[in-house]
Amino acid sequence: MCFNSRSCGIGWGCCNLLKMYQHEREREVSQRTLQAHHYRLVHFIRWCDKEGVDNMNDLTGRKLHEYRLWRKDDGDLNAISLRT
Repeated sequence: MCFNSRSCGIGWGCCNLLKMYQHEREREVSQRTLQAHHYRLVHFIRWCDKEGVDNMNDLTGRKLHEYRLWRKDDGDLNAISLRT
């Protein structure tokens, strides 16, 4: 199940990717863990869309650092999330 798929602010294609990931992991982790993963992945997908990243092979260490800075500036990131 894609949690809050209509309100998470990502396109249906990305939502389908989240559903595939969640389907794969649902036998391995708790529902609560899936919800936490969804919450974090939505931010990452939103950033990828903003940056025009549509292939994970294009991500570099520098780009991931830019994502981390973006998440920090986004305003809803607590200190624990920043470290993980």
